[in-house]
Amino acid sequence: MVIDLREFKQKGQFTGDFNFDFTPDGEILPTLGAKFSNETANVSGSFEIDGRDVYVYGKLTFTVEGECARCLKDCSKVVLLEFDEKFSIFKEDDCYLYSKDRIDLTDMVNDLILSEAPQIIYCKPDCKGLCPTCGKDLNEGECGCSTNS
Repeated sequence: MVIDLREFKQKGQFTGDFNFDFTPDGEILPTLGAKFSNETANVSGSFEIDGRDVYVYGKLTFTVEGECARCLKDCSKVVLLEFDEKFSIFKEDDCYLYSKDRIDLTDMVNDLILSEAPQIIYCKPDCKGLCPTCGKDLNEGECGCSTNS
């Protein structure tokens, strides 16, 4: 996931687009008991060269698979994260470093997944979960236990 700025600078272009499919590192997913789906993830967007700084804008898309936190059924969730990041050749707070006119998006993508990916997933937003008394899936109907009446 490297943007090579040399070819853009040689053409006198100071903006460009990128689109990378990649396999995310399963160790960085913060969602308990979940994993990335077998599908690849995607990071795409555009960049703008401003002197020695480069501003990168775009979105990161991936799918997480795991158990619903409420009913324990297998489910998946598509995650879309938008970003707006600065890359610089100088070490600064709140920006990523780059060198030799090559921007490697790997650290930024990993940071996004760690900080912005969902901590838990649900099979659907209004999942009713399991009855705490008998364990019946309340999405399939009431169980009749006194705690759910």
